[in-house]
Amino acid sequence: MKWRDRLDSEGFLICPGFDYEDLLDLAIELGSPVAESSSGDLVRIISPGQTANNSNSLSSRYGMAAFPFHTESAYWRVPPRYLMLHCISPGHGNRPTGYIDTAPRLSSLGAILESAQYRIRRSTGSFLVRCVERTETGIRVRADAECMLPMMKTRDPLNEFLLPGLDDTATWHSWTSNDLLILDNWRMMHGRGSATNLDPDRKLARILVANEH
Repeated sequence: MKWRDRLDSEGFLICPGFDYEDLLDLAIELGSPVAESSSGDLVRIISPGQTANNSNSLSSRYGMAAFPFHTESAYWRVPPRYLMLHCISPGHGNRPTGYIDTAPRLSSLGAILESAQYRIRRSTGSFLVRCVERTETGIRVRADAECMLPMMKTRDPLNEFLLPGLDDTATWHSWTSNDLLILDNWRMMHGRGSATNLDPDRKLARILVANEH
């Protein structure tokens, strides 16, 4: 079964012992790798506590702490389809990455979430989105309480229904060097767990892939 077929089926893939040098080739096979900043770098190395250029980023807000569950780059007009995380060094903090499939919740909450409108807050200008959006290829989930402001004064379905209780029901992956985790970012949410010790030595390579195949 091809990579995309497996992601369409399961929503995620874990590949132990994946060579760092092969990451971009796989990203191109999945779609179109997207640079995260004006630097043009397609691969970004991320570590807990690193300084972020964006003052509203999760890294700036949470530092060495855990990250809440979210979909990657929800503040983009079209978020990346796939998120690739490759472990360069797991660090000394035993810090896991959690991921969870939104499909079970959408089966009962899809209509509520699809009708909920949010404003994306970002420095370059805001725009309106919905938690659940229909595309030519299916459903796209967008979820990030840090950048999505509810437009309804009395209800916030994202924080009321989709996000609560995820820590207890998510799958948590403990990293080993050269592990590769790929998530369908239009379906899966992910979060960063707590560390047992400070772990600035934890290093993951991150690649965002647009859905252009």
